[in-house]
Amino acid sequence: MSLSDNYEPTKDLANAVTTIFTADWDPINTDYVEIYSEDYTTGVQTEITSGFTAERLSNNTLKVTFDDAPGDATPADSVYIILSRATPNSQEQPFTTSSGFQAKVAEGVWDKTVAIVQEVVEGIARTLSYPLGTDSSVSQSIPVPEAGKPLVGASDGLSFENGDTDITALDTAVADTQASAAAAASSASDASDDASDASDSADAAASSAASVPTMATIMAATYPVGSVYTNATVATNPGTLLGIGTWVAIEGECVVGIKSTGAFDALGSVSEGETTVDASHTHDVATDWGVTTSATEGVIQALVAGTADNVRDAAASKTSDSGGSATQNNIQPSYVCYVWRRTA
Repeated sequence: MSLSDNYEPTKDLANAVTTIFTADWDPINTDYVEIYSEDYTTGVQTEITSGFTAERLSNNTLKVTFDDAPGDATPADSVYIILSRATPNSQEQPFTTSSGFQAKVAEGVWDKTVAIVQEVVEGIARTLSYPLGTDSSVSQSIPVPEAGKPLVGASDGLSFENGDTDITALDTAVADTQASAAAAASSASDASDDASDASDSADAAASSAASVPTMATIMAATYPVGSVYTNATVATNPGTLLGIGTWVAIEGECVVGIKSTGAFDALGSVSEGETTVDASHTHDVATDWGVTTSATEGVIQALVAGTADNVRDAAASKTSDSGGSATQNNIQPSYVCYVWRRTA
């Protein structure tokens, strides 16, 4: 019997329907077969030791039949089924002196030896390794793990050491940032007709909580579309400064909170207000009536100082000016900054 160089553990997603899983490599002996389930979400692997039957088929391949279909119809709630081979590192076949060559016995022993080599090679392929030509003085060992500390290159450039950064604290900061992003997405959904998109964004933010985001991801979560960014000294477009989004400058306009009634009842720019008589300030206007000594057409006769001869001349009367001509300043107390609004 020959042994093909094709050993590699198989990994298939269970769906609560399939009961048969196969591998195209030779198990040598079904006692050497090891089966694991891997949680779809966490990646945790657990060995399965019962509830299945393993067969070495006539074409020297493996067939595993489960009593009950494993997994779940929903991938996120399911598991992967992993078929592997673990040949014992032992030689239990005795050789006896005989007149002929024991070819069958020898081949079985060599097949087992080759199987062990294949498994060792496959295992080495899943380990970290240095590239060819690496200086032999580079350490091959790693330090004892410390909780929450990353493995980093030492200052000598020849070994590894536990870093100073506390990954646990970083995870907490990331979770807080993404919780804020989820809250912002939830708030935005209340003002949007497309609630499903907002929900997808919140789900995406929550699902990525386990990974360390890039700075661009953090900035995008801190300044989602619709955010307003201000800077008291730097005029650079936030798209360049923060590395995310498309921004439009807000110039010559104040940022005011929306109100359900009145001039600020809708998002966006508001035009200048209208000045009416009722809205203007009150003031006195003086009238200077001209004086004449005879009552003629076009004048208003009135008693002045107890005599009937003095009258007021309407044609000569006038209103006098009130107030000055200086320019008015109606600007509210303000602090001028560079203001930008994210549009995409």
